[in-house]
Order: sequence, then C-alpha cells, then structure tokens
Amino acid sequence: MRFRALARPHCKPKRKSNLCSLTSAFPRCVCSLSETERIYDAFWTQTPTSMAEFSDRKLPPIPASEQYYNFFPAKYVTAYLESYLDSHIYNDQTLRSRIRFSTTVTKISKLPNKTWQITCTPNSQVFTTSRLIDATGLTSLPYIPNIPGQDSFRGLTLHHKSFGESSFLGDPNCQHVAVLGGGKSAADVAYAAAKAGKSVSWIIREGGNGPAAFLGAEGKGPYKNANDSFYTRFTASWLPNPFRFGQPTWMERFLHGSKVGRWMVRKMWERVDRENRKKAAFGRDEGRENGFASLEPDTPYA
Repeated sequence: MRFRALARPHCKPKRKSNLCSLTSAFPRCVCSLSETERIYDAFWTQTPTSMAEFSDRKLPPIPASEQYYNFFPAKYVTAYLESYLDSHIYNDQTLRSRIRFSTTVTKISKLPNKTWQITCTPNSQVFTTSRLIDATGLTSLPYIPNIPGQDSFRGLTLHHKSFGESSFLGDPNCQHVAVLGGGKSAADVAYAAAKAGKSVSWIIREGGNGPAAFLGAEGKGPYKNANDSFYTRFTASWLPNPFRFGQPTWMERFLHGSKVGRWMVRKMWERVDRENRKKAAFGRDEGRENGFASLEPDTPYA
C-alpha cells in the first residue's frame, strides 16, 4: 500500500526517479494481506468493498453470495493487489519489477554527501539513495509470549502468521485447540477451528480489550455496514482520539472539552455497548453448552 502511494508521484514520465522497494518477503508475497500462504477461508476484510480499492483501479465485482454487509473474503484483495502490481507501468517498468524480494536490510548509514547507504543480504548488496523511507510497519515480526512449560509441550504451536499454510484443521488427531489473544486474528482462528469441529478454548487476559473491540457488521440509516457509518466526520468527532488533522473543530472541543459534552459521549458509547451485547445475545440457549456466554466482555465500551 505504501509502495503504491510512493510510486505514482515519483515514477511519472518527466521524473527520473529510480524507485525501488526492499523486502525480506519471498517472491510470492506482495504484502502482509496478499501473502498467499497467510490466506484462509475465515480471513475476511475489516473494510467494505468501497474502501478496499485504489482510486485509479476499481476492485473487480465480488459475488453477492460472498459478501456480508459488503465485507468479503481477503482472497479478493490478494488477487487485486497482485493484478495492480503487474498492470501499473511507469517508465517501462511494472511496480512488481521495482520490488527486490528476499532482501533483508542489515545496515543503514548516512554518508557525508547526505545520501543514504543501505547494506542488505544476501551477498552484502549495497544501495545508495538520496531519499529513504522506512515502511516496515509495527507488526512485521510475530510475537510469541514466553509461556512456562512450553518447551515440554508436545502438541503443535504456531503463530497466526503461519495459520494459513497449516493443515491442522483437517487433522483428525487434533481435536482440541487453544487460542491466545483477543484481537481479530485470534477471533479468526477460534472461528475457523470451531467451524472445523474442533473443541476450542479461547484464552484472553483480563487486562486486554478482548472481544469488546468487535462490533456488529450492520450499518444504520443510509450506511450499508458499520464501517461506512464509523468512518465519517460526524462519528469520528465522538471518538476519544478523533481522526483529524490540524486544530479540533468546535464540535470536538465541545464533546471532549466540556462536562456536558463528555457526558454525551459517555452515554453514546453506553448505548453502543448495550446494542451490541443485545445483538450478540451471549446467553442464548444454543451457546450455553459450548461456553459462548463466557465471551461476553467483563468491561463496557465506554
């Protein structure tokens, strides 16, 4: 995504920029979302179709049968990004040809002439550039917590990053699955394992956000889904940290800077909390036997 944003202004015909992206990913991987070995059936987008495409290339139509309130399987984004890299050509070079795969940066130095020297493996390759952008992200490397006794555990352990290429869901000898964490990745694995007929234990620390971060997919009013209604200037004003640049608006100052405004914000999020708990119906009869009621958050959204 970041590479595409840089390519358009720097690779125009009248510019002589020699843009190159260095990544340790293998040639079959384009980005974290499009790495084919990380795709699995339960991997769906968190954004609707209208927010999953670039302005200069439309996302191909997705069958209505594979959409849920305009959310859809991530495999379609994979195919879209792969096609985008090959179809966008600047100065006779595709975006894909500008990516150096299987290249790990080991050292970066600033030279006296104010250029940057980048040393990479394999073969101690060296690149020199006048402009350097670090776009590695914050979650490039898997984090696996240190669990007492894990060295003696004889079962399969893996990080979510390897879930897509794992085959344990189809293994009849694997009947019990424990999932650690409360984010979207953990929810995906727990859901996929439950659908595969496994006995699932979803373990979430009490101090974490847990499933409290999940909202219903349905939208309200003119909006087809929750994200469409969430990413608006009006809704953003009600967030504790509004999505804005520059100075806060009068509405944001009122909502977050006055007693009446903060009371209104608290009441609004309490309503969201009640509506989503009601929608989830954690205590319904069909979920009592498998512990579904235990997923109800202990803390409110507000």
